[in-house]
Amino acid sequence: MLDSLFPVADDSPAAPRRFRRAVAAHIARWGVLRSTALLTLVSAIGSVAMTCFWLWAKGAHDVGDALYITLFVAMPMTAFGGGVCIMLVVSLEEMRRRLHELALTDPLTGLRNRRHFIQWAQRELDLADRHDLPVAMLLLDIDHFKLINDAHGHAVGDHVLVEIGKRCTATLRGTDLLARWGGEEFIALLPNTPEPLAQALAERLRGAVAAAIALPQGGTVQATVSVGVAGRGAGARPLVTLDALTQAADRALYDAKRQGRDRVRVSA
Repeated sequence: MLDSLFPVADDSPAAPRRFRRAVAAHIARWGVLRSTALLTLVSAIGSVAMTCFWLWAKGAHDVGDALYITLFVAMPMTAFGGGVCIMLVVSLEEMRRRLHELALTDPLTGLRNRRHFIQWAQRELDLADRHDLPVAMLLLDIDHFKLINDAHGHAVGDHVLVEIGKRCTATLRGTDLLARWGGEEFIALLPNTPEPLAQALAERLRGAVAAAIALPQGGTVQATVSVGVAGRGAGARPLVTLDALTQAADRALYDAKRQGRDRVRVSA
């Protein structure tokens, strides 16, 4: 997935590339000390085995000091050189993991961002298509958010966005994906959820957001959301694309705005 987010020139075949990444992930999970110790042990065993085989091939019956020389040369070199390489591998793997997380996360709210939502939602829709499962989408927009920014400042506006994201996360189920869609809009995909249940969840979200939001500097601010709901029933034909589902939720959201805000509307 990271390659699709940060394309890089890499002409190596896919299978060796996947193998290298798997090895790097295992090394990062084991840690520097354990990985270095394992590499040193394997190197020592290999050195001793090769030395013994070479002496046997030459007809020597007395190993003598060769065994000790093999161990005392190979082990320190492997421990030092291998440890440095493993430290680099661990650092690079950690950097890759952080970049991967940053590419998928909204920096303000900590929710998934639009890019990750589209990727994840498309997989869920494909799964729903294969197994004839219902799926629903919620599109939320904070009502009069510009007035909140104008009256209290952008710092308070950011706090409101973060708090609403937390309340939505606490209200939705663990199988649902919530993301910041952009600006003051949030979006949620509800797998294996019929439209009536999606509407009930949307009402719970609306009610959770409507409670007063405490401000860090004292006082409270009131915010409400309008929610558009769109869904596809189990076994529905023709299949609904992600774009079509998003547009249907957006139309329902527009209806909620037009009819007075702070309400839930379901796509026709």
